Amino acid sequence: MNWKFWKRTKEDKNDSIVKSVPFSTLYRWYCYDIGVQNLDELDSNVGLVPISEDAKEMELQESDERVLNIAHLMPFLEGMAEISSMVFVEGQFKDMLQKTGEGLTEEEMEMMLNLISVFQKKVALAAVVGSFSAAAAIGIITIPESKITDNVRNELL
Repeated sequence: MNWKFWKRTKEDKNDSIVKSVPFSTLYRWYCYDIGVQNLDELDSNVGLVPISEDAKEMELQESDERVLNIAHLMPFLEGMAEISSMVFVEGQFKDMLQKTGEGLTEEEMEMMLNLISVFQKKVALAAVVGSFSAAAAIGIITIPESKITDNVRNELL
C-alpha cells in the first residue's frame, strides 16, 4: 500500500484557491476597484443593502491593495482596452451608424464615433481592471512582477 500523504513534499502541497465568492463581494470589489462614485444608489438598484461608513473605508483600503497588485499591468490593460474600442467602433458601430445615421454630416458622424470610442475604451478598461484585480485576489491568476518596457507601452498606446 502506498501512503503518499505521509510523505508529502513541497511540490505535492496544493496552494489554497478560493472556489466561490459571493456575487455581492465580487460586485463591490469591481465597483471599488474601478472607482464607482454612486455605489449606494447602485447597491439598492441590484438589491444589495448599502454598507456602513466603516465597511466602506475597509473596502477602499482592500481595493487599493488589489489595484496596486496589478498597477504595473496598467499600460497593457489600457492597450487592450484601446484595441477593444477600435474593434468595436470600426467593426460594429461605424457600420451601424452609417446605415442608420443617413441625416448626419461627416463631422457629426466622426464626433459620434470619437465619443463612442472613448466610452467603449472606458468600459473595456473597467472590465479588464475589475476582472484582473478580482482574479488575482481570489487566486485564479497570479500576477508576476514583470515590467512593461517603454517600447511595448508605446506600441500598445
